[in-house]
Amino acid sequence: MKEWTEDFGGKKIIREGEADFRPLPFHCCSLSFLPFEDPVCTNDGIIYDITNIIPFLKKFHVDPVTGTPMTPKDLFPLHFHKNDSGKYFCPVTYKEFTDHSHIVAIRTSGHVFSYDAVEELCFKPKNLKCLLTDTPFTRKDVVPIQDPTNLTRRNLANFHHVRHELKAVEEKEDTLANIQMPESTKKIIRELNKRIESKREEKIEHTTTYSAVDAASAGFTSTSFTASTLKFDPRLIIMRPEKKGYARIHTNLGDINIELHCDLAPKTCENWIGLAEKGYYTDVKFHRLVPGFMIQGGDPTGTGRGGDSLWGKPFQDEFTPRLQHCARGTISMANKGKDTNTSQFFIAFDAHMDLNSKHTLFARVVGGQEVLAKMEDVDTDEQERPLKDITIEKVTVFVNPYKEMQEEAVKPQAVKDKEAEEARTAKRKEQAIGQWYSNPAAVQPKATKAGVGKYMKTAAPALEAPKEAAPRPTPAIRATPPPAKKAKYGDFSG
Repeated sequence: MKEWTEDFGGKKIIREGEADFRPLPFHCCSLSFLPFEDPVCTNDGIIYDITNIIPFLKKFHVDPVTGTPMTPKDLFPLHFHKNDSGKYFCPVTYKEFTDHSHIVAIRTSGHVFSYDAVEELCFKPKNLKCLLTDTPFTRKDVVPIQDPTNLTRRNLANFHHVRHELKAVEEKEDTLANIQMPESTKKIIRELNKRIESKREEKIEHTTTYSAVDAASAGFTSTSFTASTLKFDPRLIIMRPEKKGYARIHTNLGDINIELHCDLAPKTCENWIGLAEKGYYTDVKFHRLVPGFMIQGGDPTGTGRGGDSLWGKPFQDEFTPRLQHCARGTISMANKGKDTNTSQFFIAFDAHMDLNSKHTLFARVVGGQEVLAKMEDVDTDEQERPLKDITIEKVTVFVNPYKEMQEEAVKPQAVKDKEAEEARTAKRKEQAIGQWYSNPAAVQPKATKAGVGKYMKTAAPALEAPKEAAPRPTPAIRATPPPAKKAKYGDFSG
């Protein structure tokens, strides 16, 4: 029995507490056990959704996991980052977070990274600054979110609110509980009620309102706030082309060629190309210049307070980890805060990673770096305005993917079918050319006769003997004339 139970056996001894071990995933709220939307964190690395923890603290005044006294001041907001697939990942190493990742957060900035990135780029070089915002921090400010070597602290069975059955909000009473009807009917009614409720909430969130006050902007690329209330529908239809756009900005200092990331920032590029094609940027001055940082323009008033989008109202930001302010010549939208993009844009003179997730990057300079250098050399006044006018004379759009998509959509079906047939014919020809190399068995020679040499081509007919050429007349031999006597030149003096 000792061999069975201890040495080799198939019997597994379950120790106390192991049977109830259920670790909470890192992306879930420790109070509701559901994926969070607005995460906040304690100094111990326990994550809550702010909509769940605040009512709980008002009622019980203790940490739901540890049971120790806690107030809202003990929480700090977290900033998780997602990739194009919607998965949480480290914004530095670009590795997706899993249940086995070592994840930490910087308390002073709230950004979440993999521990490897913080160790290699902060601890070892002794550069204790946030990798995204350069916010200083200490080693005590590095909060462990998930440690794969210590998952016991995320065991649901040990949570204080689970053991004591504490609930901040009482569950709604089931109105169908006391009604006699089949359970299948109750299930259908409950599902319909959920759908009605979700549609009601979606309708409420359909229009988003942002208010701005008349105050100096804290952003790098904005000169002031305008007192206004901005309303727009965030579900505007977005055309999503699969190719880049190309344009040329003609200035009084020279031309700048740009490539627009229509495939990565479709709404922003559609706005910029649309404004450029209708002449919105013609004779518009660059009103702000900061050498070593950027040059800003796109405001027809030249004050930094004007400008409208292609649709007449601000539109939302478009952030993606594939576009970073990591080089000279990146072109981004200037704004007054979140989702307030209009017509103003700026061209960066250097890499500025701190602008990521703050300003939508939608293009880059691919030609005319010498013109960018001329712009940077222009002197400015105390208000960062160029002392010499730098003007956009016009903008020429060479490739407009949005117009191509519209033309493709209205193209007659007969033309589309003809183009598709031509493409299929061309593809068949290409396949036929390379068929012998890729599949020689498919190309079999035809037999011309039976027996040996049946695949050899029939011998060519014998050539006829050449006809005897007709005799040619022998040319008459002429007598050779006697050589002429050489003339002797005398003296020319006489």
